[in-house]
Amino acid sequence: MLVKMDDKEYWSKFSGRLEPKHQLQVQQWLEFYVPKKVLEVGCGLGHYMFAFEDHGIDVKGFDISAEAIEKCPYNSIKQHLKVGSVTKIPYSEKFDFVLCYDVMEHIALPDIEPAFEEIKRVSSKYVLFGITFINNPNYSQDPTHKSGKFREWWERVIAEKGFKILKVPLHWMFTDQFILCEVKE
Repeated sequence: MLVKMDDKEYWSKFSGRLEPKHQLQVQQWLEFYVPKKVLEVGCGLGHYMFAFEDHGIDVKGFDISAEAIEKCPYNSIKQHLKVGSVTKIPYSEKFDFVLCYDVMEHIALPDIEPAFEEIKRVSSKYVLFGITFINNPNYSQDPTHKSGKFREWWERVIAEKGFKILKVPLHWMFTDQFILCEVKE
């Protein structure tokens, strides 16, 4: 059952704050690859952006929610935040690491393919998708999830959009949620 929830209600219930997992995950990703420029798609309050910036990485991000951008608690990254949609990414530059964590399952099915096309447009090297698949018990816990699909479906669509799917390092936290890709030239 899809429940309608406005931005203010969502960000008051699900906002959270910087947790050790944000720093730990970014550290793990940086052990895999140290990017020059990171884009966080659907950055919410900017927790991962802040963790990347803490490592000296040039990072930008956007979220469809003006409420989330406004509530960002990190002054050092506020100038790098924009309001925008994954189907029309508000950047023209390329990023060598694009993080799209807990975003795709919130998009309506007709917008999935245009979203992948936009992500590819701004990606020059790696993209890390973190997706709550329909068989994950947490999928039903968030009333804003719209695209309940199994991992195999997501991987097929991602590959069809011109990404090469790579093996996710097994020591990463939440490995079962990630699809790591490289942009095909």
